[in-house]
Amino acid sequence: MKNKKYTDEMYDFLISFKEINNFKAIVDEPYGLDETTGQIIKDILGNTLFDLQNETYAGQSWTQMREANIGAINKQIDYYNGLLAKDN
Repeated sequence: MKNKKYTDEMYDFLISFKEINNFKAIVDEPYGLDETTGQIIKDILGNTLFDLQNETYAGQSWTQMREANIGAINKQIDYYNGLLAKDN
């Protein structure tokens, strides 16, 4: 957390995708999601170094990046939840 300069919210968001108990795994992609969604998460957290003084990366704040991508992430989660509902 200190090396990447994550806030508590950023760190909790990342860890939530690494906790297998939060998911019934059905794919083998980063963070249990499809490749595109996994890449979105990697871009936001894994490859991002925020300017701590301005709390931005490439001109966007953490909140702006999260809000710009949360729809795509939730869409993929909803898709997998739908698959799980069919199995039960």
